[in-house]
Amino acid sequence: MPDEVKAELAEVVKQGFISTYGQSIPEGTKRNDVINKHLNTIPSEQRNSAAWKSC
Repeated sequence: MPDEVKAELAEVVKQGFISTYGQSIPEGTKRNDVINKHLNTIPSEQRNSAAWKSC
């Protein structure tokens, strides 16, 4: 996973943690959006292994 995607994902997780005071995972989290956006940039033949590694 590229560093830009890691940084964006870390920021989304951090903001979710801050918004709930660390109590729970907020509804409508944007983590999946960040991961899916990244997966859509990868050739289809490589997506399965990339999706498995990003989980």
